[in-house]
Amino acid sequence: MSTSSSAQFRALLTGIYRRVYEGNDQITLQFLMDNVFKGTDITAEELGRLCTVCEKVLRRAGFEDWDVTNFDAIMEQSPLTEEQRDVFSKFWRAHRAKIHSLLVDKSSWDNELVRFSWRIDLQTKSKTVAELDDPTAILEFAIAPPTSLQSSAASGEASEHVVRFEMDQRQLAHAVHEFNKIDAIITEYTQAQ
Repeated sequence: MSTSSSAQFRALLTGIYRRVYEGNDQITLQFLMDNVFKGTDITAEELGRLCTVCEKVLRRAGFEDWDVTNFDAIMEQSPLTEEQRDVFSKFWRAHRAKIHSLLVDKSSWDNELVRFSWRIDLQTKSKTVAELDDPTAILEFAIAPPTSLQSSAASGEASEHVVRFEMDQRQLAHAVHEFNKIDAIITEYTQAQ
């Protein structure tokens, strides 16, 4: 593969990335033939097979969040040339984090916790009781729709919803206990994989 072929292959990967992950439907096989591979001897059938191979690898690598070592090992088994594999590996290194982030954004369908803050208040006097030493935790959560929904709802309104509430020591202990149970289950699942 010549230098211009490396540039064409990189442009092909960029086109596939834009079509698959950014939803650009204008990048078709014909578009790639006319704009990237114009004047070359590659046929539409050959380009179609090459696109299929690259798209499958890119989708699988993104879905499984392959690290660079894993990517390179799997690419050794692909029908691509050594130079194409090198270009693809460099492309993956440059785009891996962005692809992962896009997939996470697309897979979030529920609200997200955007901000969490807390403080402890100690009430010392009341109208009915002369002295109180009962600490209270005041919690504040800012919740927003998933990032993908925020960007699609391009309205000028703030999309955050703030929830504030108080918890006494007993309620807080119960909440911490429940969070520890959640943490244990998540840890169990992640260690099993």
